Amino acid sequence: FLIFILFIPVLSLLENKLLNNH
Repeated sequence: FLIFILFIPVLSLLENKLLNNH
């Protein structure tokens, strides 16, 4: 459960970085 909570923000940041890169 704790991993999931940490995974959500990481995924959001990754998506944001990908959108900024593109």
